[in-house]
Amino acid sequence: MIKRLANAVNAFPEKFGEAWLPCMVAMTQGDLSVVTWKHVVIAYTVGMRTAVFYSTVLLFLSNPTRLQSVVLTGFLTFLADLATHPTHFGPFWMEAFVTGCGASAICLFVDKFRSKITNSKRRRHEVKRKRS
Repeated sequence: MIKRLANAVNAFPEKFGEAWLPCMVAMTQGDLSVVTWKHVVIAYTVGMRTAVFYSTVLLFLSNPTRLQSVVLTGFLTFLADLATHPTHFGPFWMEAFVTGCGASAICLFVDKFRSKITNSKRRRHEVKRKRS
């Protein structure tokens, strides 16, 4: 249980960022020069809700796979965005859907990048051990 709690706490800032950034981009429709304080607060709320929901789910999942993490991040971001504010384009769900897809893409990128770094460190450690 302690490991699950530690995983949930460690995932919190990562999931916040993965939801905050695509929310900000979707609200401004890619033009970040029009960002207002209201946009920042809405994106902050979406990010916090996503991070809280994801961390709560991690208390019940022992070690989610990459696919589970990507899908869960996108779905929770979609729900948080849908509940936080009305859409700026398309049907009522469209901006939330775009935000969720963006969060999933960022989650996949971060996870792949982290695994490459971990594998690289592991290989260097094995090479050092063989030399010794």
